[in-house]
Amino acid sequence: MARLVTFLSLLALAFAHPHQKQSVGFIRNYPVPLSQGNDGKVVGGIDADPGEFPYQVSIQVKPIFGDRYHNCGGILINPTHVITAAHCVEGQILNQVSIIAGAHNMKIGEINQQLRIPKRLIWHDNFDNEILYHDVAVITVTEPFELNEWVQTLPISEEGFNHAGECVNTGWGNTNPADYPITIPDALQKITLEIFPRSNCTAAFNGLNPVDDTMVCARGLDDDSSKGACNGDSGGPLACLDGNNQTYLAGIVSWGMNPCGQYRYPSVFADVANKENRDFLVLELARP
Repeated sequence: MARLVTFLSLLALAFAHPHQKQSVGFIRNYPVPLSQGNDGKVVGGIDADPGEFPYQVSIQVKPIFGDRYHNCGGILINPTHVITAAHCVEGQILNQVSIIAGAHNMKIGEINQQLRIPKRLIWHDNFDNEILYHDVAVITVTEPFELNEWVQTLPISEEGFNHAGECVNTGWGNTNPADYPITIPDALQKITLEIFPRSNCTAAFNGLNPVDDTMVCARGLDDDSSKGACNGDSGGPLACLDGNNQTYLAGIVSWGMNPCGQYRYPSVFADVANKENRDFLVLELARP
C-alpha cells in the first residue's frame, strides 16, 4: 500500500530510485536556487504572461549558509497578509523567510518585484501534518506591499461555496511528470484544472490518504497527458470564477500523488470555503 511520505523522504526516494512505485505526499518545495533555470512547465502547464497573476507570491528561505531559494507559493489577500499552506511554514525560522510579490521570471531580479519580511507565521490549530487536514496558514508582513499592475490581491471564497467548473493553478514547481530529474521553470506556470467531485476524489485515494471536507480536488481536462500541481507548487492558488464571473481563491495547493499530474489522481487543495478553514483565515487576515 502506498503511504503518506514527507518531503525529505520523497526527495531521497526520487534520487535513489527514479522509477519507484507511486506514493502520496506533500506537493511541497525543495530548495530551488533562484539562479537555476530551464524550459519546463507546472506539470502540463504553459508560461503565464508577465503580470497575468499579480496575486501570486513566492515564499523564499535564506538559510544560515547558502543562497536564498524559492520554498513555496502563496497568495496576496491584502497588502499585509499572504495565504499559503500550513506545511510551508511549519518549522520555518521567521528571520530566514521572505516574501516576493510581482515576480514572473525567478531567474532574474525584475524591477517589478517587491520583497517583504514577515513578522508572523501562523497556521491552523488543527493542522495535521500527516494527513494534511486544515493545511492553511497566514503570513503577516512587516511593511505593506504596494499595489500596482504587477501586485494585486485576490478575494477568498465565501463560506460553503460550491466550487465547480474550470479553475487555474499557478506556480514555479517541478514540471517533470516523471518527477525526476527535478525540472524547475524560470517563468511562472499556469494550468487549467477542473474541479473533481469530493466523493470521487475520496474514492480515487481510497487506501492511500483520506480526503475530507477541508479539501477540494481538481485535475486536468483530459486523460491523455500529465497535468496538475507538483513539488514546489505548495501554498499556491487554485483560482476559480464565481457566479458574477469574478476570480476568487478556492483552494491552496496541498498534496497529491507521486508522480504528479496523473489523471486518475487529482491534485488536492485545502478548501478555502470550508467553515473551519475560512474562520481561521478571516480571523488572521483581520490582525494587524
